[in-house]
Amino acid sequence: MKRITEPILFLFLLSCVCAKNTLCLWMSQTLPTEEVEKILNQEQAEKLEKLENFYQFLPTEEEIIYTSILWHDPFGFFDTITILKGKEDQIKVGDAVMNEQGLVGIVSEVEKHQSTVSRLTKPNTQLSVMIKDTYAILSTDDKRQSWIMDIPVDAEIEIGDMVYTSGLTTIKKNIPVGTVEQILDSPLGISKKAKITLNVKEEEIYYLAIVERVE
Repeated sequence: MKRITEPILFLFLLSCVCAKNTLCLWMSQTLPTEEVEKILNQEQAEKLEKLENFYQFLPTEEEIIYTSILWHDPFGFFDTITILKGKEDQIKVGDAVMNEQGLVGIVSEVEKHQSTVSRLTKPNTQLSVMIKDTYAILSTDDKRQSWIMDIPVDAEIEIGDMVYTSGLTTIKKNIPVGTVEQILDSPLGISKKAKITLNVKEEEIYYLAIVERVE
């Protein structure tokens, strides 16, 4: 049974990009306070509705919990997000965290009322994924670039192919991860690797959906 919890109002704690700060400042100088609040609340409501609609038909028996963000770094200096759900909301280490674009990261720490999510951009991250019928491991290097290594040379993989979670671990299958940006052959020609562009954009993380890990 899916459970949708009432989202807490999104806090703009160090998480607005410069453009958005400029827009908010301009609105505050040119519009009445009530109009500014109305615009921002409507924007947040639309983002939450988009997220809920995206996962409404997710074929899962696992519980889906929607949450807002306490803190994240839209500039990319840090690779963690703090969310406003914790142990009292049945959040566990290993739960998958998504937005309407796909997999954002994995819950790595849980406290009573909040949790930390490690993003896929965090160096040394490893994730079991699939591209069409090919199963492999997605890894993130020290430059925060994601790669899929040791792909069989005869695997039918093309630039633009979608990458999804494999379902071979505790993370549910078929969650969008990214797309194949570049394919390179190994020096000996016995395998190949693919450079992956992740779906989730740092500056577009607002509300999130949490799916409990598969035991």
